[in-house]
Amino acid sequence: MIARKWANKRRYADGKDNNGNTSTCTATVTVEDTTDPEALCQDATVTLDATGNASITAAQIDNGSNDACGIASLNLDETAFDCSEVGANTVTLTVTDNNGNTSTCTATVTVEDITDPQALCQDATVTLDATGNGSITAAQIDDGSNDACGIASLSLDETAFDCSEVGANTVTLTVTDNNGNTSTCTATVTVEDTTDPQALCQDITIALDPSGNGSVTAVQIDNGSNDACGIASLSLDDTAFDCSEVGANMVTLTVDRQQRQHKHLRGYGNGGRHHRSASPLPGYYNSPRSEWQRQHHRRADRRRFERRLRDREPESGRNGV
Repeated sequence: MIARKWANKRRYADGKDNNGNTSTCTATVTVEDTTDPEALCQDATVTLDATGNASITAAQIDNGSNDACGIASLNLDETAFDCSEVGANTVTLTVTDNNGNTSTCTATVTVEDITDPQALCQDATVTLDATGNGSITAAQIDDGSNDACGIASLSLDETAFDCSEVGANTVTLTVTDNNGNTSTCTATVTVEDTTDPQALCQDITIALDPSGNGSVTAVQIDNGSNDACGIASLSLDDTAFDCSEVGANMVTLTVDRQQRQHKHLRGYGNGGRHHRSASPLPGYYNSPRSEWQRQHHRRADRRRFERRLRDREPESGRNGV
């Protein structure tokens, strides 16, 4: 305690003596203020800013602290807070009166983080595998999402894709910070099917009819061609035959899948073996188109052209009338 002293000289008259004589003396009276001020605290809540920082003043904690001789100052032991102090924190308020007497009280400062993280997305492409499936992770969609108090988790609303989703798909990335605040962004996941279908052929034998014509369908040549995303169509490069083609004829089966990516496989139309690995000529599949192939296709084109001409020729013309 600090005492405040006032020196006061006072004259005391003892009165007059019997003969009327008088005398005086002086004394010092010291006045002291030894009473502590009354420190009164109140709890407070502070919200972190986007940088993860916040502050508070002694005036916000003071709840009417007082002293008869007046308050000189209010001080807090902690005024600055950050992400590491989210939650309840105890602070001490020190109250000093005008005569140097002090008193303290404590309060709870609740630090809150209510700022959502910044969610940043980027588009991605996923390629289906041979089984028609593909997947992606949240990390592949994340483009640097951030938060002053740190990121707790990243999650996607969809991570697995199949043939039914080939093309553009919208996904949502959810970003959660360390204090439970969330934010979202969207991205486009392009699903691609780049796997060729498996074209399987079988050789067949057809018999010409009495008019010297015969035909074959793609289904007859197909031997179970397949694709994880499904087959759209089967087609043959030559389906009609006549007397000029008696013997072995090479036909090409084209297997189209849903995305119009296709694969060719040749079949030998004489009821013989399936020629996927073996070929009618050495190096047939591994070399550039051979002269034999070019001649074969030219002959096939010529025969088709001649058949079309015959189909257009009037009946009387064909009978020589």
